[in-house]
Amino acid sequence: MPFLVDALLQTCPRCGGRSRRQVLSKKLADKNVVDSSRTVYSRSTRWSYEESTTITVETYRYALKCRRCGHEWTELKTSQRSW
Repeated sequence: MPFLVDALLQTCPRCGGRSRRQVLSKKLADKNVVDSSRTVYSRSTRWSYEESTTITVETYRYALKCRRCGHEWTELKTSQRSW
């Protein structure tokens, strides 16, 4: 469902045509890897433990073209994954 909503909100900046975007290329622009740790406390058992995660933040540069008017532009999109 989020893909459908995202597709409806995508418009050409020149003509405003919805869902008329064509992806010409997708390139990795930036990648950050962050190690994060935190202490989790449990009230019921009164003990704590250390929890560590690795978060990867990737930024992609998309080259787009409108199928209606032929306008070309670029956009940056960021995705975040944790392990």
